[in-house]
Amino acid sequence: HQAFFSSKARARRAARSKPWAIGRVSDGAVATIAGRVAVHGETIEAPLSGRACVCWSVSVEELLATPHGESWREILGQSEGTGFLREDGTGRALVRAEDAEVVLSEDHRFEKGCYGDRCEEIDLFLAEHGQRRRGVLGLDRSLRFVESAVEPGEEVAVRGLGRWEIDPDPVPVTAAGSYRQAARRLVVTAPAGEPLQLSDDPLAIRSPSKVE
Repeated sequence: HQAFFSSKARARRAARSKPWAIGRVSDGAVATIAGRVAVHGETIEAPLSGRACVCWSVSVEELLATPHGESWREILGQSEGTGFLREDGTGRALVRAEDAEVVLSEDHRFEKGCYGDRCEEIDLFLAEHGQRRRGVLGLDRSLRFVESAVEPGEEVAVRGLGRWEIDPDPVPVTAAGSYRQAARRLVVTAPAGEPLQLSDDPLAIRSPSKVE
């Protein structure tokens, strides 16, 4: 039951809810939208790999002795996001992912003895969160790092509260009746009392509902 109610499980279930075309999301509705990420402003940097992205998460685990043998235990989990754009044929959305609850596929792993040229970045990340790579005797702890990131062009599903606003940076008009003439965009944020939820789970990425 604990796994069912975990934040990662909640984010997966929320993102798997039926995605909507942007133009069909009602003002003030909580909805899921899905599609490719486009940059809004500046990207952020994934702390271990240095990749430019709009969202990242890092989990640090340590191999510890237990009465039943050795097992991995998470000692640190962090994530960070920034705003990004999503556009389809019906509308344009700005997703405010600064404090999103994220579930991302593992795409980079670093383990003891296999840090390569990322030791400096790993040490800095650990120090920022009150941890060290080496133990009291100066030996490397048995740590493994899993980093995930959403890079521009990747597909994600997002669930949040949608509000329509005047687009301060509208796309040029291309055709009569296009949403671009309205110069509006959907801003997706966290609903009251809930986090904005974001996932790149392949089961969550489906084509948006078509406009009737």
